[in-house]
Amino acid sequence: MYVDMHMHQLDYSSDGHQTVSQIIQAAKAAGLMGFCITDHYDKEIAYRPDREEIFPLDRYFAALEPLRRSSRVDQPQLLIGIELGYQPHLASHYAGLTSRWPFDAVLLSLHLLDGQDPFDDRTIYAEGRCSLYRRYITRLTEMIEGCPDHDIITHFDYISRYAPYPDRAMTYAELSDCWDDFCRMLVRHDKCLEINVATIAALSDKEKPDRDAFPDQELIKAWLRLGGRRICLGSDAHRPEHIARLFPELAAWLSGLGVAELTWYERRQPRTIRLEQAPAGQTVTDSSEI
Repeated sequence: MYVDMHMHQLDYSSDGHQTVSQIIQAAKAAGLMGFCITDHYDKEIAYRPDREEIFPLDRYFAALEPLRRSSRVDQPQLLIGIELGYQPHLASHYAGLTSRWPFDAVLLSLHLLDGQDPFDDRTIYAEGRCSLYRRYITRLTEMIEGCPDHDIITHFDYISRYAPYPDRAMTYAELSDCWDDFCRMLVRHDKCLEINVATIAALSDKEKPDRDAFPDQELIKAWLRLGGRRICLGSDAHRPEHIARLFPELAAWLSGLGVAELTWYERRQPRTIRLEQAPAGQTVTDSSEI
């Protein structure tokens, strides 16, 4: 059983296409142990003309808190999270939010790279693949320290999703010095690295199996070698059919690379799901508190 630590609903994320009721039903159907709703909170970004990509946190908790409290032990546990869109000057503002509200998990994302949006600003890619990816990883590393009150670094490979390059995948060998700095910063601050299924889906096509679009295994090995131990799975689902997508395959793949456990969060405290170190396809798990 798994916990999906990343998903969005239509009431609070402008790109969400699922209600909380649909999320609950999909989580049950997937056999999840738990799921964390992590709607976008991107201050000073507007993907719709009528509002900034933020929402009233009092209304958010008023809607979700009763559902969190009423989660039955034999049903997937609903967790309340948030996905903060980082910009350096917003760090103190975000620290105020995370200290005031009882989140289960705080995700930190880099959706803007030095003021440019990789999603809709195509000029960013003129810089060239290697230089752009180096700059993105460097900013990720700075973000971990610059906005320390978070739990999970989400979609570290976000920059590759919308890139126009023939080979979009980010590889460890190409930028090993940057990746090592990133992994060391994660370990130093005891943060969790997310494996994001939406990026895997974006890098997949009809001719390429999903496994070929998994993150570079050399990066995972480097993270382990440098002391990493917290890693989680996030579907980044915006539709119910995407919840927990590829989780058994990813768990088996991570186990084969030497990852011993998956992390999830409750009331900002890390918990683990143990992975049996076994050949691919054998993913017997057990939940335990750290």
